[in-house]
Amino acid sequence: MKEGQKHIYYIAGENKKDLESSPFLEKLKKRGYEVLFMTDPIDEYAVQHMDEFEDHKLMNATKEDLKFGDKEEKKEKKRREKAKENLKDFIDWYKKVLGDKVEKIIISNRLTTSPMAIVTGTYGYTANMERLMKAQALNDPTRYSFMASKKTIEINPYHPVITKLNEKSQEDAEDSDTKELAIMLYDSAIIQAGFDIDDQTAFNQRMI
Repeated sequence: MKEGQKHIYYIAGENKKDLESSPFLEKLKKRGYEVLFMTDPIDEYAVQHMDEFEDHKLMNATKEDLKFGDKEEKKEKKRREKAKENLKDFIDWYKKVLGDKVEKIIISNRLTTSPMAIVTGTYGYTANMERLMKAQALNDPTRYSFMASKKTIEINPYHPVITKLNEKSQEDAEDSDTKELAIMLYDSAIIQAGFDIDDQTAFNQRMI
């Protein structure tokens, strides 16, 4: 691992190519930190029962509360707190637009080039695990409702798309085009994270 890297980061998915381009890794790449790519279905099952290895905490790069444990983290936290204050009205508006699709919306500490990412709680299923568990539950669809992950939106407050969406929501919070753009951005993040679209019919209509 790189000198100064405090944790062992990992990300699980179907193939290495998709994992390499994942937005979840943007800040980790910028820091030059190493990340384990797990592409075998059994990998994520196994690592869930490991908290640490050789005094290094294992940390899933796709879950909320990502920590770096370095000197930059404190400085970045102050910037995020300021951004959260500046975007409070926007975050409230966006949560109202999305309703129960997401549990909460927070300022991201992992994004550098993407406007948004969908993460899951510390103890929730990742998109990869949800996909694997859903496949196993096909014979009993009622089981899946208990396995669905509570999703958290992480926004990049410095991205032009978020800045523009914030401006538009302030100009007219009820504008249908602005709401449509907000939902499309969410849909894009859902797909990129590897989750299924909540309402496929509505999604298809938005794409037409």
